[in-house]
Amino acid sequence: MPEHIWTVLCYKGSLDQYTNQVSLLDVIEGIVLQTETPPAVRAVIGFHVPMSLVTLWQRADIEKPETFTMRMMTITPNGEEVANKNELTCDLSEKRRLRTFLHIGGLPFQGPGMYRLAVDYKNADTDWQRVASVPFDVTVKTPERAAPTPSAAKADRTTPTSRRARRVKAAKRTVN
Repeated sequence: MPEHIWTVLCYKGSLDQYTNQVSLLDVIEGIVLQTETPPAVRAVIGFHVPMSLVTLWQRADIEKPETFTMRMMTITPNGEEVANKNELTCDLSEKRRLRTFLHIGGLPFQGPGMYRLAVDYKNADTDWQRVASVPFDVTVKTPERAAPTPSAAKADRTTPTSRRARRVKAAKRTVN
């Protein structure tokens, strides 16, 4: 059974090839979706936000090599778990520790609220077991449209009449 050390949701994870150190760029705690019209919550849609889910694993028994499969699940604000197509076979037979970088192009959208990305694993001896759940808040922002003021509404109603009145006056001037 592998030991899960940590999981971080970020814009991008980078592994330095010379020092073997990880850099996590722009850790994600929340996402703001900007749209012209609020999306329908019941529609089957997703949102495109490039992200990476970076994890660190190690052998539970340092001397015993092992392999396992990990997956990511999206948990929506209403508690529904959506399976992602990100299953990864992890091999700890040669190294004692392993970092994984799951690149995520988009996620299902079921309205604003608290979402979670869950990390599960299984090996030959076990079923899926949850080892981490990373929360992030999704908010929807639409452009604010200024409500018409009473004077603006009155001007909008009277503008055609005013134009017509000006045309009539101009016509009378040319006739006289």
